[in-house]
Amino acid sequence: MLIHVPLDHVDDNPFQRRQDYGDVAALAEDIRRRGLLQVPIGRLVFAHGEPVKSGELYTTLNRINADGFPAGLRVQLAFGHRRLRAYRHLASESAHAFQEFPVHIDDYDDDAMLDAVWSENQHRSDINPIEQAELLAEKLERARAAGGNQQTVAAEWGIDRSTVANKVRLLDLPAEAQTAVRERKLSERQALALLPVVEMQAKLNGTAVDWNPSDKVEPWGMPARPEVFMRHVVANPDKTTSDAIRDYARRALDHAGAVLPEAIATFDTASAAFLLGPDEREPIVQPLCAGCAHRHNQHCLNRLCLDAKVELFKQRIPTLAAEHSGLPWSREADHFPNDRDLAAHLRHLYGSGRRDGLVVGWVPAAWREDWLDQMPSGYRNAQQILANWRKGLILGRLPRPADETADDALPIQPPVATWRSMRYDATRARKERVKQAFVAACAPLAGQDAFRPLLALARAEDITGFIDQFWSSMAFLSYARDRNELTAILQQGGLDPALIDPADAGDRLHELAVDALADWYDYRGHSNARAAAAAVALGKALDAFEAAGITAESETADLADLLHWLTAARADAVEVLNGKG
Repeated sequence: MLIHVPLDHVDDNPFQRRQDYGDVAALAEDIRRRGLLQVPIGRLVFAHGEPVKSGELYTTLNRINADGFPAGLRVQLAFGHRRLRAYRHLASESAHAFQEFPVHIDDYDDDAMLDAVWSENQHRSDINPIEQAELLAEKLERARAAGGNQQTVAAEWGIDRSTVANKVRLLDLPAEAQTAVRERKLSERQALALLPVVEMQAKLNGTAVDWNPSDKVEPWGMPARPEVFMRHVVANPDKTTSDAIRDYARRALDHAGAVLPEAIATFDTASAAFLLGPDEREPIVQPLCAGCAHRHNQHCLNRLCLDAKVELFKQRIPTLAAEHSGLPWSREADHFPNDRDLAAHLRHLYGSGRRDGLVVGWVPAAWREDWLDQMPSGYRNAQQILANWRKGLILGRLPRPADETADDALPIQPPVATWRSMRYDATRARKERVKQAFVAACAPLAGQDAFRPLLALARAEDITGFIDQFWSSMAFLSYARDRNELTAILQQGGLDPALIDPADAGDRLHELAVDALADWYDYRGHSNARAAAAAVALGKALDAFEAAGITAESETADLADLLHWLTAARADAVEVLNGKG
């Protein structure tokens, strides 16, 4: 129902947070010329703010229209706050006109009044993010009281849940930052970037940190104190981008705290408290990191507590490592020689179930070849290992007792380094044989006049020099190492592929075996076609040895030894490729 209300009896919506109403004078002039085109909406309340009950509203409105507006009642606007201010502006310029404000009265409860404020303001450019945040916080509080949450608010007001979460967090900013946002000196993007700084400062809560003593805000060196940085941003918003704020937050967090490893974050120190004395137990704030006031996402802002937990966790490692690996624990350095070939051999024994004599250890950070898992060798830092303590496990073996027989001892490790060296020498020899094959094929050209300009161009004195120059200048020739690549080069030149091999049959077998063995131990840990190709090469080498009549009792000792290792490697390949190694 429409009523006319004295201006001094009209109040703003109690949930209204808007402070800037734009050019009220221009709106007032428009109303003066054209009248009020859209009547504001409000509700009727008693002087103390309680709404008139639904059952009494119609009767009360009829009485107002008949007798005038009583002193004990007031109107709270749901919509029309700029129009109210325009009317007040017009009333201030006239002693008689515009003294009463037309309002359509409806039955609005508090929730409806709050929804009205949001609906009126959400699309206005002059409402600032803090005002929006205050409205959302009020709505969220009411939703939670009724069993709702952020998603409830988002659904009712037609916005994303993330918008609700981010806007409400703006109210965590210090007062001077909120004022800067209200005055639009600080953008919402900058304000959101400041929130991690505010949260970090709150969680430090007096924890001693050595910040930049000069209180200078610089993008390098020791960070300034959080409160100094926030004052700098508020005072210099045009000189500080949101990216620069986020960069400071990251640097300050790394400076004030430390990354919280997953293994420590989930470690319940109560289960190992018996390992600590009273002085060692004192720095630990609480048994689990979950819910700790000093935890900021994946960082710990209490280094004393974190260090104490790390040391306690390390004391638990022997038990955890033994349970995980099924091997005895050892701290003896000589049990872990950290040799690449030995490490591969020990992992093979461990994977195939032959674990007698093997031990397990743990290192917090190192460059190792003997990691227990099948990951590539190399450096692992403390954060990687504490994030997953199993990555710090290393595999070793006990020294052989003096009275232990060879049959009972751990198998002798394969001499892989020696095979790699032999493979390198064999590759060089093969390349030289291929080059000499081309020299021999081109020899008839040496005496021809037409060939002399090519020799001069290559600055070569003879065919051998010419081939050397040509070979070194062509990448596909100079980088050719694989036996198949060199064979293809011979075939492309129309030459006999057999020229790649040594003339002596024993030397041919030796090269074939060394290539196959070195390749297998290089690629056995690879889950790709290379490991399969290396296993095939082992089979071909064994076939060649069998065809040549080489046995374990052969008089040629080095070939007999290579046969032994080929047989062992072939068995290893079967286990690995079948998923047993």
